[in-house]
Amino acid sequence: MSQEKALTFLDRLGRMQKLTLTDGVTVTRTENEPAEAPISEEQLEKSLPRGADAQDQILNSMLMEKVAKMFSSRSIEVTLPKISASDISMEEGRGKKMKGMMGGMMMGIVAKMAALIPVAIAGLFLLAGKALITAKIALLLSGIIALKKLLASKSGGHGGGGHSGGWQSSGGGWDKRSIDVNEAQKYAYKAYAPK
Repeated sequence: MSQEKALTFLDRLGRMQKLTLTDGVTVTRTENEPAEAPISEEQLEKSLPRGADAQDQILNSMLMEKVAKMFSSRSIEVTLPKISASDISMEEGRGKKMKGMMGGMMMGIVAKMAALIPVAIAGLFLLAGKALITAKIALLLSGIIALKKLLASKSGGHGGGGHSGGWQSSGGGWDKRSIDVNEAQKYAYKAYAPK
C-alpha cells in the first residue's frame, strides 16, 4: 500500500537530524524528541487490523500524526551566499554582476519551492482519503435508510399512520349534495333555452 510506504518514509525522515534540500536550504530538527524504533512495512502490516476500512482509518490517522509531528518539530534554515564589496561593483554596466546573481538567487528560490511539492501532494492524498471515507459512510447510511423504508413498507402500514389518499368511502361529500338529474340539466342549459 502507498500509505504504508509513506509512513515508513516519514519515519525515516523523522529520524534525520538535518536534511539538506539544496545549497543553502536545510530542514533541521528543533526539538530533541526521543528516538523511536524504526518501523518496517512488515511490522506495520502485522499490527494493522484485518478490515480494509479499519486499516485505512488507522493508516490515515498515523500519517496525520507523523506529518503533524514533522511540521511541529522542524524548521527551515536558509543561508544566503556571502557577497563582498568587489562583487557589487557598479562600474561594469550598471550592476550586471548583481543582476546575474539575482537571477541565480531567484532560480534557487524556485528550486526550493519545487522541493516542497511532494509535501503538498502528500497533503492532498490525505485529504482525498478522508473524502473517500466520508463518501463511504454517507453511502452506507443512505443504504440503511433505504433498507429501513423498504422493510417498513413491506411489513404493512404506511410507516406511522398519517394521511391515506383516495376517495372517501363513508357518508358525506358531493354525492349527498347533488340534486335531481333533470334539474341539473335545466340549470346547465338554461342559457341555451329559447325564450
